[in-house]
Amino acid sequence: MFKQEGIIYRFFDLLANLTILNICFIIGSLPIITIGTSLSAMYSVAFKLVDDNSPKIISEFIKSYKNNFKQSTLIWVGCLIFGFGMLFNIFLFYGSDTILFQIYRVAMVVLLILLLCFIIYVFAIVSKYENNLNNLFKVTLYLIFTNFFKTVVMICVVFLAFFISFINPFIYAWAIFVYITFGFSLICYTLANILNGVFKSLE
Repeated sequence: MFKQEGIIYRFFDLLANLTILNICFIIGSLPIITIGTSLSAMYSVAFKLVDDNSPKIISEFIKSYKNNFKQSTLIWVGCLIFGFGMLFNIFLFYGSDTILFQIYRVAMVVLLILLLCFIIYVFAIVSKYENNLNNLFKVTLYLIFTNFFKTVVMICVVFLAFFISFINPFIYAWAIFVYITFGFSLICYTLANILNGVFKSLE
C-alpha cells in the first residue's frame, strides 16, 4: 500500500510536490508585478506533474521563472492595466440606473471574464511554447473559443475555488491556510490537467 506505485504514496507525494510548488509560487509573486511570471513557472511544473515526469520542483520552477520572466511580466502588466481599467469603468457608473449604463456594466463584466480566460490560457501557453506576443494573443483567443466547454469548466473551477472560501468566517480561515500551503498549486494542477488535453490535440 505504501510502495511507490501505491495510491496512498502517490497521493501524499503529489501533495508534497504541490505544497513545495505553492510556496515557490507565493514567493515568486511577492513583488505583485511578477505574478504572471510566477504563474507561468507554476504551470510549467504542473504540466510535468500531470505527465508524471517527477520533476525537481524548485529547480524546474526557477528555470521556467528565469526563461519566461520578460514575456510573462509584459503580459501580466498588460492584464493588470486592462483589468483595472474595466473595474474603474464598472465603479465609475455604479450608481447609474439607465439601461444604457446597465448594458455597459454587463459588457465590462463580460470583458473581465474574458480576461480571466485569457490569463488561464496565456500563461499556460508561455510555459510550454516559444512565441512572440502577437502570436500568443491570437493563439490564446483561438483556444478560448474553440475549446468553449473546457473554458467554461476552468472558469467554474476558479470561481468555485474562491467562492467557497467566502461562505463563512470559519471556512475563510481554513481557506487562507489551504491557499498558503497548496491551494494555488492545486488549482493550477487541476487546470493543467484540462489544458493538457487541449494542447495535445494541437501537437
